[in-house]
Amino acid sequence: NMAYPYFEECKAGRWLFEGKIGLTLLNSGVSVGFSYIGKDFWNALSSKNTVEFYNVLGKYLGALLVGAPIVTLYKYQRERLAVNWREWMTTRTLQLYEENRVYYAIERGGEVDNPDQRICEDVQSFTSFSLQLFLTIVSTVIDLVSFSLILYSIYPQLFIAIVAYASFGTIATTYLGKDLVRIN
Repeated sequence: NMAYPYFEECKAGRWLFEGKIGLTLLNSGVSVGFSYIGKDFWNALSSKNTVEFYNVLGKYLGALLVGAPIVTLYKYQRERLAVNWREWMTTRTLQLYEENRVYYAIERGGEVDNPDQRICEDVQSFTSFSLQLFLTIVSTVIDLVSFSLILYSIYPQLFIAIVAYASFGTIATTYLGKDLVRIN
């Protein structure tokens, strides 16, 4: 609810966000590509095939040349979006603080010192945590689907066993940790 106005009102924010989603997909693609190259690398090593080993080493170099800028741009774009969102939200919050004369109510209450600093810190916490949470969820879902498809194509029985194991672990952890969520 608090994030929606930024993406609705700020065109640059929408572009940064859409670019971030695209870079998240590319970043996951780089991870998948490296997993395939890693598989070929270890296969060449285990079979002691020097020709294939040097071939895969060349692929690694090519993947690094393509993947490193994508990963770097992914991190840069995340920080750029976070700073842009934070600047917008800080400006907006301070504007609402001044327009609605909230400072008079705070001043009379006498409980809050340095409200401008608190607003900035709260905005920073909100934007960084929200963005990190969202990007973690999106990238985790993308990676889960990508690597699940890879594992299923290699060894379906192992995939089923891992899903069963992860499901059991998740259910057990949820049951055992339900009190911790409330405490936290």
